[in-house]
Amino acid sequence: MPETKIYSLYVPIDAAVFDATAPNTGKVGEPKRKTALPLAIIMDSPRYLTQPYIAYRSSPYELTIARYVKWDSAPVKIIGGELKNALGKKTPFSDVRVMSITPPNSHILRVNLRKFERYDDTVASYAELSLDVDLISPQGENIYRMTFNKRVKLTDSSFKSLAEGISLAVHEAIEQLCKDL
Repeated sequence: MPETKIYSLYVPIDAAVFDATAPNTGKVGEPKRKTALPLAIIMDSPRYLTQPYIAYRSSPYELTIARYVKWDSAPVKIIGGELKNALGKKTPFSDVRVMSITPPNSHILRVNLRKFERYDDTVASYAELSLDVDLISPQGENIYRMTFNKRVKLTDSSFKSLAEGISLAVHEAIEQLCKDL
């Protein structure tokens, strides 16, 4: 039986913390605090992205799921966790949670993860990330919509190279989302 390899993403979050909307308490030396603005992240994805196994394509019609090579968590959970960490630090939202239900009186960030995989072309291999994001107000109005598609050329077809490429794509998606919000 071959050994099982597990890969992780590395998505750096800049040190800058959002505090533009934070009220000043007037106390000297006390940092500004954010106003309470809850955000619920609701994730959706194809079924194969809810499992930790690494997926790759050699054509648009065939998806292969590796048996002994996995992510440290399911891609849908990885993206949800990275969004939670970044949005809590870099946007006006103070209480950011990944949930499966819609809470009342909360903004909702609906994320549809469509691709999180390697694509092997005849010439090169690519890391592909594709997701749709909708920000919905507590009143049910669509405030913001983003579609993010990124194809990063890999140095080789190894899974380590895939982890590096996907990390770069996830970082770019999060930076764009934080900048827009």
